[in-house]
Amino acid sequence: MGRLGDTLVAAGVIDEAQLRDALKATARTGQRLGEALVAAGRCTEQAIAGALAEQLGLPQATAADLAAPADGVRTLIGATFARVRQVVPLR
Repeated sequence: MGRLGDTLVAAGVIDEAQLRDALKATARTGQRLGEALVAAGRCTEQAIAGALAEQLGLPQATAADLAAPADGVRTLIGATFARVRQVVPLR
């Protein structure tokens, strides 16, 4: 798995100078790289999500992919478990 900044540069979302600036901002503010890039207006949250999905070899889920859980799922996975484990039902 590559590094987020390298993935964004390779995809042409940001350039090397923007990456360096964002890395300096993370050291100064304690933000994560993606947060610093979005806060600086260098890229979107969607671009960050896409790069992370690519790194992990997973498809990127969008709001359209979210579904209301079926009753059976609600019985199997309780609300507390879903909240703590950040479980999200997908179509």
